Amino acid sequence: MKKYFITNRPSGLGDLLCNLAATYCYARMYDGDVILDWRNIIYNYNEFWKTKKSNPVNLFTSLFVQPNQPLNGVNFILPEVDDVYWNIDRSKIFNINPRWNKISDELNQQEYESINKNINDNEYIFVEQRIHEHNQIFPNMQHSKFSIEGKISNFTEEFNYVNFLNFFQVQPYIKYKIDNFIKDNFVNQNVVGIHMRYGNIKQKEPTIREYKNDTDHWISDKEIIETIKEKISNISIENPKYFISCDDHRINSLILDNIPNSFCLQKYFPEDGLSLMGTYANAQIKILQESFMDMFLLSECQHLIYTSHSVYTVWPIYKIIQKYESKASMQSMFTKD
Repeated sequence: MKKYFITNRPSGLGDLLCNLAATYCYARMYDGDVILDWRNIIYNYNEFWKTKKSNPVNLFTSLFVQPNQPLNGVNFILPEVDDVYWNIDRSKIFNINPRWNKISDELNQQEYESINKNINDNEYIFVEQRIHEHNQIFPNMQHSKFSIEGKISNFTEEFNYVNFLNFFQVQPYIKYKIDNFIKDNFVNQNVVGIHMRYGNIKQKEPTIREYKNDTDHWISDKEIIETIKEKISNISIENPKYFISCDDHRINSLILDNIPNSFCLQKYFPEDGLSLMGTYANAQIKILQESFMDMFLLSECQHLIYTSHSVYTVWPIYKIIQKYESKASMQSMFTKD
């Protein structure tokens, strides 16, 4: 029985891409295919984790062209071309859930056997796990480079997250905008990327960015600027420019006003207090596309200063490291002690 592994991470762009990689890994291990379903994701929600917009768009195709050829035998399929999946009761599909807590080896083995049995017994399988997060069952998937061992066929594949994402063709309109922005701002320039994850709304932020009370944010404006300037002082390059990627309009302007030679991609921001994801504005395609362009542009920088504990920068970090064969160009901000 052919297996179909379905992307199922209802989160932000960094999570979605890492989940796409994990879904491919499961399909590869079990000789299956991938269904690219980005409908039930937070960009298609009206509020954070609440009512989904009616008739949600499959946002995968707002960024990428559907691959017309397999990758190492794995085909990538859109849900609308699979009649069985399109009409299936989603609540009956087995889901490979993430598990962040560590358990005993005995319980972990039992969980592995349960997952393996459910995969073998079912045709359609949701994958909610992602690479680059705690995974006691498949610990290799905690990294960006690892070996995939076949469960059905006898093979070993050396997986590389950066090379994997290079397989997917960006939609021509987005690629055109990215290329023009790079031509105007990056060519023959020394560009440092600054990723400032301020936080969408209070309940979106994890415990690593704790709020002191109901009114104060997790960090002050003064600390943001002082931290960025301190990180900049550690970088020794001639005539640097600073590309700013931020999820909050006010903080984005704050950084531009206080960091000389800084610039950013002009993009949509929701009203103050609303989230870029789950926004009330019906602009999910524009938001996701601009978020991807920001991410891609960060990956084109020579150096990167990034907010720690954010999956958004996983791809830019490893793309830059792979290009320059060094981790020296990476600096994280606001790491929890």
